[in-house]
Amino acid sequence: MRKFIISITVIATLGFITQSCFDGLNDFTYKGPPVVEFSNLSHNNASWVSVGSFWAATVNINDGVVGDAAIQVALVGPHKAQSRQIGYYVVDQLYRDTDANRLTTEQPDHDEWVLLETTATAGTDYSIQDGGVITIPANSSFGSMDMEIFPSDEIVMYIVLEERDLAPSENYKFFRLTLRPLYELELNADPERGTVTGSGNYRKNTSVTIAAVAEYGYEFVEWTGDIAHVADHTSANTTVTMPQEKVTLTAEFIELPFFEVTLTASPAEGGTVDGDGEYLENEEVTITATPAEGYVFVEWTGDIDHIADPEAASTTLTVPASDVSLTAVFELD
Repeated sequence: MRKFIISITVIATLGFITQSCFDGLNDFTYKGPPVVEFSNLSHNNASWVSVGSFWAATVNINDGVVGDAAIQVALVGPHKAQSRQIGYYVVDQLYRDTDANRLTTEQPDHDEWVLLETTATAGTDYSIQDGGVITIPANSSFGSMDMEIFPSDEIVMYIVLEERDLAPSENYKFFRLTLRPLYELELNADPERGTVTGSGNYRKNTSVTIAAVAEYGYEFVEWTGDIAHVADHTSANTTVTMPQEKVTLTAEFIELPFFEVTLTASPAEGGTVDGDGEYLENEEVTITATPAEGYVFVEWTGDIDHIADPEAASTTLTVPASDVSLTAVFELD
């Protein structure tokens, strides 16, 4: 179980008086009994918004760690010296009266409504630990509702305030809380050998594309680690189906052998050659023979099976899995 403590911040609004620009005094002081309404939610992985007559918040749960979240409620009316209570519960379903733009637990008597349902199951996805009662101590502005939550997948909960010592406001007495478990996909690689993409936090059963790109001189071999969730662990570009837990994978690369290309000129004074060095198998290398004054290029000799045109002074060499030796032959013009 992962405990989710929802802290309730109660803000006192003592009322106010506004004077009109016109003759007379308009008294806008709130004179009714203290009431409580939801305000918003504060959490480092949450986003919230006012939706008509209720607040809605989505909390991302990374690797099952919920942390603390603060759902704020506003107390409209004066503080009192004694402790007070407001109740709450998770309702199975609500009706959104689109005609009046409000929520209700009773089905409207017209057709302009939308059914909203809690997808969380008590005892399976959450457990209320405080009997559904928020106690606000005397001379205090804070209370808390205490829940344990343990969702395996995204759940939606509609929370409703209900009257105890304090009554809920009709404005914002509903709160929609969406809990979205996300699980980490960690990809690793030796940065000298290659790079990887696809790391992040994802929902269960999400298909994630991952890729491994080898640096020059290296070649991808396989993914190692939690490969049971990988479609093809021998492919550099593949997919991971996220389970209900963290997945760690490492891209393995091997170092490739280099092969030496040796170029010489015959006779030595007949010209110069360019393109020798160390290369990987199957690399295409441009080789060039430049005759000296008074000489002309004739042909390449040696391992000519690997060059495109032995009679061209500038041609390409496809490097085999072995060293290559070529001679540029010149003759007097």
